[in-house]
Amino acid sequence: MIFEDHLRGESMQFEARLHRSRNGLFLKPACWAVSLACALLAASVRAQPVRLISPQVVDLGTVLDGQSIEGEIRFVNAGAGPLHIASVQSSCGCTAVLPHETDVSPNDTGVVGFILKTTGMHGLVRKAITVSFADPGVETLYATIQARVRAEIELRPSFIVFQGIPFKSGSVYADTMLVLNGSGRPLRILRIQADTDLIHTDFFPASIPPDGEARIRIILKPKKAEYVNATLTIETDSPSKPKTIAPVLIDVTE
Repeated sequence: MIFEDHLRGESMQFEARLHRSRNGLFLKPACWAVSLACALLAASVRAQPVRLISPQVVDLGTVLDGQSIEGEIRFVNAGAGPLHIASVQSSCGCTAVLPHETDVSPNDTGVVGFILKTTGMHGLVRKAITVSFADPGVETLYATIQARVRAEIELRPSFIVFQGIPFKSGSVYADTMLVLNGSGRPLRILRIQADTDLIHTDFFPASIPPDGEARIRIILKPKKAEYVNATLTIETDSPSKPKTIAPVLIDVTE
């Protein structure tokens, strides 16, 4: 009798342990699997992959100073849900972002156009454009646009200085300036004017071939000891830059 009671007690304890295992230990791996699947699903919904189609650096090539050049940045929505462009920013006011579609469906291509204004620029120019999305789980796109800006008309040197010139009656001083034609077409010098009668000029040749140059001889005939800020105005047949200004600093001493 005692032995039977002992067996019944052991059996009840085993069933209790089995019941706890079924409700707890044996079910925990299943719960973990469900939780992991939910997390992966949520992550896949949040993280919308975006693939840049355009080069990381959009090269606009060589352009003339003053030109406005258009370009675009293209990307693909490689995710399962739609993308909404929250903002597009440029690193400089010289780069304007054009109107664009703000919603991009899955597998569709998003396009952001821009205009680079090169007025006053020279040499290699680089500007940044940033595309941000409304979903914080989507990485921001960064692109660089670059161009090599050359002047249509370039002066070398860009200004002339007659410094510490001793005044002597009848003395004459001279310097030279080059006019370089970067316009890609023939250029003609029409005339050169100085805003003071102390300066006279002559130049050769009047017609400058593409990538060619003309030479200006600047002649100073001082009348007394004085300091003068003068300018030369070089007029050409360029439709976009008909006048080019060159400062001339004159310092005549006793």
